[in-house]
Amino acid sequence: MSEPACSHCKDLKLFRVCECKDQADLPPIKCQIWEKIDYTCKDGTVKQKSDFVPRELPFTEFEAALIKYWGKFMLHHDVGKWQDDETSYLKLHIGRGTTFEIQDFGENYHIERKREHQTFYFCEIGVTLYGVMLRINVEDLSDEYLGAGAKLKLLEFFRELNKPPIVLLAHVIVSEDLSHDNAFVQHVNSKVIWPWLQKVTAPGTIKQRILCTDGAPSQYKLADQILWVSKQGAPDSDSTPKVRHIFRGTAHGKDDSDPELGHHKNAADRYQLRAGEGEVAKLFTPHDFFKFASEQMRVLQRDFYSRKGVGIYRREFHWIPNHGRESVNRRIPGTLKYPKTAFPKPLGASPSPLSPTPPLRAQR
Repeated sequence: MSEPACSHCKDLKLFRVCECKDQADLPPIKCQIWEKIDYTCKDGTVKQKSDFVPRELPFTEFEAALIKYWGKFMLHHDVGKWQDDETSYLKLHIGRGTTFEIQDFGENYHIERKREHQTFYFCEIGVTLYGVMLRINVEDLSDEYLGAGAKLKLLEFFRELNKPPIVLLAHVIVSEDLSHDNAFVQHVNSKVIWPWLQKVTAPGTIKQRILCTDGAPSQYKLADQILWVSKQGAPDSDSTPKVRHIFRGTAHGKDDSDPELGHHKNAADRYQLRAGEGEVAKLFTPHDFFKFASEQMRVLQRDFYSRKGVGIYRREFHWIPNHGRESVNRRIPGTLKYPKTAFPKPLGASPSPLSPTPPLRAQR
């Protein structure tokens, strides 16, 4: 963006004022400005939408725009830092009877054949992956689930490390249902995670579940989810625990989930390349992906004790079909977005301020 011959002001050194030239003599800055633009519909109607528009601005104008927006950016930055600190604290301060779960949809995995005809490119099969990174106190888990003597070994191990006895259990939900909506989220939490918790803990052990997600308006931050949260822990809720749902900023709150799901997709890609002579692929259907993951990805590469208690202790895999009794029930209330300013505290939902829309984005 600046003259490469000047080592002092090359790339403007994070936009600090150049000391060897007047600002008016600096080269223009290529950036994208968030602004309203006109577009024409098929019927000839002209409407407006907001989007990033490529621009080339003089440095003085770009600097003025950056300074003008800096206050809003710092608000977003401070909220993000606060949310990161809150999540880091909760990961290490889970009391007995409480779980902390970071949940998120991963990008769909697309089953591609190693040796395929060109026409198969338009017939790729998608696979939905949903991650639930669940942290729980070791003392809440049953001996049957951990294995004989494993609980005492874990407790002694954490005591030697001077760490709280909290383990991370990675739940990977695989489905042929490609609808990433709130009905799927409710199904995972009510029909998959909660029944699993009932199997691995003693009755009445889990009193509260803390869910941490982003604020996607069609998946988490909508009236249906708030209604579901408000019903958990009620006297007529079939003894379900209380749920506290923490909404984090857009694209935040999934620091555990995304890498884990990405690891499974990369492993599936490598497995597909093993197709031998006469084979076009190893995986053909979403259930093939589930079978591969549950059989070959269950064992971790490094032992939990050799990692000094860092990372995943155990992986669990769950399958959700697209049809039948075990499929997602979408006969629930619609998808009305929940008002931003009407979050009642008794519901247990803890909203985070929405991140402001950035007016400009610099390009390197």
